[in-house]
Amino acid sequence: MQNESLKTSRNYGVDALRVVSMLMIVVAHIFTQGGVLASAETAGANRYIAWVMRIFVIVDVNCFALVTGYVSVDSRFRASRPIALWLQMFAYSVGISALFRIFGISAFEPLKTAFPVLSGRWWYMTAYFGIVFFLPFMGVLYDHISRRQASLLVLALMCLFSLLPSVYGEDVFRLQSGYHMAWLGILAMVGGYIKRYAPLKNLRRGWLLLIYALSMLCICAWKFFAAGKTDRFVSFTSVFTFVGAVSLLLFFSRVSVAPAVKKLLKLLGPVTLGVYLIHVHPSVWNFVLGGLFAPLGSANPLVMVLGVIGAALGIFVVCAAVDWLRGQVFRLLRINKLADVLGDRLTALAEKVFK
Repeated sequence: MQNESLKTSRNYGVDALRVVSMLMIVVAHIFTQGGVLASAETAGANRYIAWVMRIFVIVDVNCFALVTGYVSVDSRFRASRPIALWLQMFAYSVGISALFRIFGISAFEPLKTAFPVLSGRWWYMTAYFGIVFFLPFMGVLYDHISRRQASLLVLALMCLFSLLPSVYGEDVFRLQSGYHMAWLGILAMVGGYIKRYAPLKNLRRGWLLLIYALSMLCICAWKFFAAGKTDRFVSFTSVFTFVGAVSLLLFFSRVSVAPAVKKLLKLLGPVTLGVYLIHVHPSVWNFVLGGLFAPLGSANPLVMVLGVIGAALGIFVVCAAVDWLRGQVFRLLRINKLADVLGDRLTALAEKVFK
């Protein structure tokens, strides 16, 4: 089946969403692990403000996974990619663990440290590593089915794994509220579909932002006013979270980016994953981030809002700078070249075995 879409050049709007998504992830972690939500529970208006902010960034992981699918659908498989990814994870797993051990802050766990994917050191990276091998083949699927078939596939994925569990109120397919490799794969498929076919072209960007805002407000309404005031829709697999994230991807994919911003995105794009790896490393997560921002939850509402935003920007900048330095060290030591060589040799071996 001939591909019905046009392959386009790099979309800097989508690059911007990648950065925004990581900032959202940091904000979410400040509210949860940082202790802001817990301390705001008894702080009157702060509780509602904190939850509204937390809910408006709940699309963070979904957006990041959608972007992954968007940028991967037209790529070809390279064995060096998962190798380079593993080396980056290994560097942070060993480096940060060793640093905390030197200062006597946390114990050094050799097996978990040496095998970050198998030990689930970062849940997202373990899940992502499971799909990274298959992402390039997503494009092959879309190459061989019609647009109508692709649309039905995406609609089925949404209904089965997001709408149905949301309506039924149970994690029907055991996706662990989205903390699962399968959910990231589903989002990647949707992101790839959006790249290939650019759906809803006639829907203005303003409407897309409105859909996102209304989706988040629906979650807020359920959280604050529904019987029992449960967190039923406060999850990655919630239909409102799904729709909100898709709306943001569609919006950012149509944004025109100024040349100066493009230069900034070229700098920030490669280090966004490092921001996650650093601040979610178990030692940093437990001994630095844990409860660090709890005082903000009981502060003046304006102080809380500005404090959370400022802290998120600070964490992002510091971690991004560290990952940039890590990248320079990798280049100096030719680590990326090593990944390429190993990838080429593994590919050649596989071709010999399966020819």
